[in-house]
Amino acid sequence: MKRELIVLVILTFYVISFSAQKMIVLEKFTNSSCGACADAALHIEDLVEEFPNIIWVSHQKTHGWRDNPLANEDSWTIWQEVNQIGNPTAMIDRQIYNNRLVTTRGSWRDQIVQQLQQPQSAQVDIVDIDFDPGTRILDFRVKVRFLEPVEDIPLRMTAMMVQDSTYGEPQDNYNNNTPGHPHEGRGAEMWDYAHRNVVRAILDNPWGSDNFFPRNPIVGEIYSKSYSYAIPEDRRADRHKIVTFVSQHGSDLSERRIMDGFQIRLDTINLTLTSISTNITERDFKVSPNPTSDFIEITEIRDFHSLRILDISGKEVFYRYVDNDSEVIDVSALYEGVYFVQMLSDDGIRTQKFIISR
Repeated sequence: MKRELIVLVILTFYVISFSAQKMIVLEKFTNSSCGACADAALHIEDLVEEFPNIIWVSHQKTHGWRDNPLANEDSWTIWQEVNQIGNPTAMIDRQIYNNRLVTTRGSWRDQIVQQLQQPQSAQVDIVDIDFDPGTRILDFRVKVRFLEPVEDIPLRMTAMMVQDSTYGEPQDNYNNNTPGHPHEGRGAEMWDYAHRNVVRAILDNPWGSDNFFPRNPIVGEIYSKSYSYAIPEDRRADRHKIVTFVSQHGSDLSERRIMDGFQIRLDTINLTLTSISTNITERDFKVSPNPTSDFIEITEIRDFHSLRILDISGKEVFYRYVDNDSEVIDVSALYEGVYFVQMLSDDGIRTQKFIISR
């Protein structure tokens, strides 16, 4: 949906890092030989459009009878441990719903609405992102802050590398002959299909890093963990995103609830256009107030020629050429959630995160 934004001029700054609203993690179980899975992906796209706070990842299945180049051992471990057979199905925040951990598409929207009504008990952020195009090593740090006392249950931190719009593997299609369907006429196998949000690796452990949080974490204290990942040469770095979340980890699968998460697309920080490491920091230019409800002020931008605003999915919602030291932008027409301001110059792109909260 296009929204008109008004630009004014003003001065001051203030920066806060953490997200202001709970994120919902939707983990889809899928595979390329599933004829109904592509239609389920369209359904999730609609859900993400309706609920921008959804983090969508797809666990591809190992076929067994032939290699699936989209699958990975960590996702397959989760498939097996939840005893998942059919697909398309999903876990929503790994929360039990109607006595089931893994559910079908008919209940996904109700589950999302239910989870959005839950209080946010933790905040997650991704910072200090560095990428070396020569070695293709990606480094980043995850920060977690607990907002309220948590149950006496072990906690884990999960970091995933997720690749979006992945081509090269045909997708079975039950809707080739369905009149009016977006996949009508594309064949029983869609060879040009873009697989969405494919989990390529889960760093450290399929169910997350253990021995990281204390048994009873202190409310308000920040806990952080650093990760590294080598993006393979045959994969485009700019189609990857980092997904991270904190979850409970009881001995029973019903005790694996995700408390909060965060994601960031690597193309929002222009990783492939420079040989110099690119950092998300709180320097360069300033965005304030943050969080905001109606306006943001962007200062110290004399060296940039244009700006754009992206939502949490990486979709551009605003673009403007700039020639002032500062700009004020009316964001009152945008939904609550996490956004990114990108300032563009001849030397590259700088990115700052801001939050709309009302």
